[in-house]
Amino acid sequence: MRLRYVPREVFQGDLLVRGDEWKGNTIYGIEGKKFLPLNSRYNIETGIVNVTALECEDGSPFLTEKEIW
Repeated sequence: MRLRYVPREVFQGDLLVRGDEWKGNTIYGIEGKKFLPLNSRYNIETGIVNVTALECEDGSPFLTEKEIW
């Protein structure tokens, strides 16, 4: 079975980010796994983010560039 067909977990919950910077395009470690936010709502008064995130891998693929003339 190829790795891309492995089922992934969805995290949905609240994260306390007071004092930390929240970025919606960053991979976050939650419970020992890596998650990429899909949807988030940030409450600036409480410093809590309600987030829906999908488990992901941050492996950097090996890419090469070739010129063909």
